[in-house]
Amino acid sequence: MSNTDTHTPPAIGTPLSVDALPPSDTPPEPDVAVERLAGRQQGRFTRGQVRDQAQGSHSMIASRIRSGRWRRITSRVLCLPGAPRDWVGDLWTARLHVGDDTVVSHRSAARLHGFPAVPRSVPCITVPAGSHRRYGAGRLFQRGDLPPGQIVRVDGLLVTSPARTLVDLAPGCSRARLEAWLDHATAERLVTPDELAEVLRLCSRPGKPSVATLRSLLEDYLPGGGVLQGNLERALARVVRSAGLPPGVPQFPHPGSRGRTEFCDRAWLQPQLIVECDGRRWHDRIAAARVDKRRDAAAAAEGWQTIRYGYEELVSRPDSVAEELRRIYQQRAVLLAGADREAAGI
Repeated sequence: MSNTDTHTPPAIGTPLSVDALPPSDTPPEPDVAVERLAGRQQGRFTRGQVRDQAQGSHSMIASRIRSGRWRRITSRVLCLPGAPRDWVGDLWTARLHVGDDTVVSHRSAARLHGFPAVPRSVPCITVPAGSHRRYGAGRLFQRGDLPPGQIVRVDGLLVTSPARTLVDLAPGCSRARLEAWLDHATAERLVTPDELAEVLRLCSRPGKPSVATLRSLLEDYLPGGGVLQGNLERALARVVRSAGLPPGVPQFPHPGSRGRTEFCDRAWLQPQLIVECDGRRWHDRIAAARVDKRRDAAAAAEGWQTIRYGYEELVSRPDSVAEELRRIYQQRAVLLAGADREAAGI
């Protein structure tokens, strides 16, 4: 998934009165500022943004609406002609209408994260606790426990993280559907079992809706059904040190992710080498193996080699794994150095 630029456009000087605009094919500066802003928000913007970020007046807004240059979606949200009229556009409209301190959540977040078989629904938006805001075309959820670490940005929208989305959807969700979403999120590396367990811990308190089903499913991904991510990373770190290699970059953005939020367990930039470690039973499933094959092929298309080790290999034969990893690393380094010399005509 691709993220949009989030910087705030600079304020622009006071515009001319609408009636005093000189005849020109060049849009006045406030219109340019609004078009730039709308380009990051699915063609949408609010009256407040026009005033605050383009120094537009009430009369200017009214004039643009009358002329058809801008169109009214809600009492607060406007759009440019040709703005996408799709589901993502509806999310932008909902969030802009309700306020900048809100977050796309629940089923809407699940669809944005690519969870399978999420029924289409009205926009779901989480608002601050105690808020009395209303939005008739969507569902609003109040929150008092949504820290920054549980919020991510997807295509410019602030969205609950995959882990928090699973926790939010768990109450009242069928076991089969929740398991499918959990399998997808872990197989696609959107969330680790450790991360999900931590979010569950932070969200568990008296009066919180039950998440017993999710907690039960998570047990299959943790000790007894698999290996904690921290233990897996420590085992890999020991092997890397034994091999005498540079530490590499843990949780490196996957080179073939094409904008999606995906990471690999460890990577080295110079030899373009990735190491992935499997420590959970779900990696034996056909669906997960298919995802792994796709990830490896995507990395190869970008010039990276991927090697995979199971946790049992890292702990039962660390010396042989270290030697193998060292040899592959050295071969990759020599190969890429030769390619660089050839490209330079040396």
